[in-house]
This record gives sequence, C-alpha cells and structure tokens, in this order.
Amino acid sequence: MTKIFGIDNMFSDRSQNRDCGDDLIAGDDGFLLIEALIALAICSLAVVALIRFSQVSANVQNRSSVKAQAILEARNLVESVGTEIKLVTGEQILELPSNRTATITIEPYEPSYIQSRQSSDQEFLYQVSVVIDTEQFGTVVLLRAVRAHDLY
Repeated sequence: MTKIFGIDNMFSDRSQNRDCGDDLIAGDDGFLLIEALIALAICSLAVVALIRFSQVSANVQNRSSVKAQAILEARNLVESVGTEIKLVTGEQILELPSNRTATITIEPYEPSYIQSRQSSDQEFLYQVSVVIDTEQFGTVVLLRAVRAHDLY
C-alpha cells in the first residue's frame, strides 16, 4: 500500500496487485457461503414472523367485525320485542343471516324495590336476554335489557 498524506491508499494498492493475483485473500472480498446462508435464515425467520402477525391481525379484525354486527342485531332484536316479537315468557330461537342464531329469553323481572309496590300497578317489567351464536366463533354477544309491558 502506498501512503498519501500519512493515510493508507488502498485503492492504489489494489490496482497494483491485481496483476499478481494477490487480491483473492480469504475474507477480503464478498461473503462466504456460510455468511450468506445465515443471513438468508435470519431474513426468512423475519418473513415468517411478519406473515404470522398479519394472519393474527386479520383474524382479530374478522372477529371484531362479526361481533360489531352481532351487537347491532342484538340491539335491534331487543327493540323489536313487544312489536315484531311477542312479549311472551320463554325462549325463542331465530335464524339470522350468515349462519347465525339468536336465542331470545324473556322472563319476568322483579327487583327488590318493585316487590314493595302494590299489585294494582298496571305495568310489568320483563328481562330480555339475547344471545347470538355463530358457527365460526361460538357465542359472540349476550345482551340483557329490561322492558316494560302495559296491560292496556
């Protein structure tokens, strides 16, 4: 190597040694095969981790969208009790689109403060429970509400 201003000039040294074949010294140029294989293995592990993360993310997004839609359906069912769905004590099973079933359970609701009221009151309360099941995720929503029913 030649020195220019006290600094090694490696470019001039390589150009001088090229004719001699001295530039093929081990560790001088490029990667060894084992280094390349290790780098490829590390990159493939990173790619596998990213693919797995994207699959988990897609599953979570799918489940949350199914749950959001089921919550809306359950609210609509609770609102329709007494109008479209008869307000009768017992259990009713409805088939919903997209392979879902809704189980509606209606039962009398009597909290402790209502028991002290006189029986001449014309209003009764019912607890309405809506459970929405899917084939893919099982029970997605359980919604409970208290509805009033007038006898008039």
